[in-house]
Amino acid sequence: MGADDSVAVSTGMSAVDYVVLIGLLGGSLFIGVYHAIFRKQKSTADYLVGGRSMPLLPTAISLLASYISAILILGVPAEFSYHGSALWEAMYSNIIAFPLVAYIFVPTFYRLKLTSAYEYLELRFDNYLIRLLASLTFAMQSMLYLGVVVFAPSIALHTVSGFPYWVSMVSIGLIGTFYTAIGGLRAVVWTDVLQGVLMLGGLVAIIAIGAFRIGGLSEAFRISGEHGRLDFLNFDPNPFLRHTTLICVIGGIFNTTATFGCHQTSVQRYCSTSTLKSAVWTMLLNIPLLTLMVSLGWIAGAVVFANYAECDPVLTGHIKNKDAIVPYFVLRYFSGTPGLVGLFVASLVSASLRCFIKFNLIQKLSKIKPTPLIIFKTAPSHRC
Repeated sequence: MGADDSVAVSTGMSAVDYVVLIGLLGGSLFIGVYHAIFRKQKSTADYLVGGRSMPLLPTAISLLASYISAILILGVPAEFSYHGSALWEAMYSNIIAFPLVAYIFVPTFYRLKLTSAYEYLELRFDNYLIRLLASLTFAMQSMLYLGVVVFAPSIALHTVSGFPYWVSMVSIGLIGTFYTAIGGLRAVVWTDVLQGVLMLGGLVAIIAIGAFRIGGLSEAFRISGEHGRLDFLNFDPNPFLRHTTLICVIGGIFNTTATFGCHQTSVQRYCSTSTLKSAVWTMLLNIPLLTLMVSLGWIAGAVVFANYAECDPVLTGHIKNKDAIVPYFVLRYFSGTPGLVGLFVASLVSASLRCFIKFNLIQKLSKIKPTPLIIFKTAPSHRC
């Protein structure tokens, strides 16, 4: 069943939508201000790793949220709609990669009481320059990545409200930098929990409304299957195929191990817990948590595709960019319920705001004592 043309497309957000959006984003700012005023940071470790006293479940959710951006809400459904479900099979790698990280990487980093992954490089090689170069590389990679995750919700905001792209991007950057800078890791972790709930709500809303329109989830999967979008267990060894099961699993193992084991954002999270056992479980809990969230993104993709299976909005000229299919769907079918468009936009913006935790490390770079690069002098190993 395709989407009929009798449903009028709204031209923007209602007053209720703006109230919901501002209220939810205001919650993020409130958490940052609260921790800045009532939970002041007493040391660098307090700021960067929450005094090593963060509770298990919020830290696990924060770790998950750090790697889930607006790309999950916009990019994953678009990937399903135009290329199928094959990429989801990277989730198989979770049952291998996360235990490797939990029982090999986490104990090593945790017992050293590190505040950054790059301290390990200095301790391992007794060379401060290696640490500095790794930190600078991470800073550059973070800024490039943030450009993508900030632009993603700007597409949605422009589609549903007509906001200029630059206004959206600057606003997201200022809000994210503000609450991260003043509140430290504690503020970021608790904000991640709030924003993770918002993102979950946005995905569930897309699935519920989309499935209702076409007669249920079973109908969405039936339509997706008939159009060749349910692509699983493809063991074709051809390396030139876009995605196969083997490519997704092997690539997923390396990607997940590197990302959750060595990435500064991960090290910062699991080193902030009070015990090694909590640090290990912070990682293991992400097997079901990550699989659930990513799977919801793919289910949302199946629902959106089923609604437009017979009338692709790109081919009909309603949208120019494939990544705009979800904002177009939301604008078309959410506008009848006040506040739902605001919830959707808030979930996107929240997903991008979470990524600004990476600027914690960029700010930390300003605290690093410079190494005399001209003579490449090796700094003493006790520096941190």
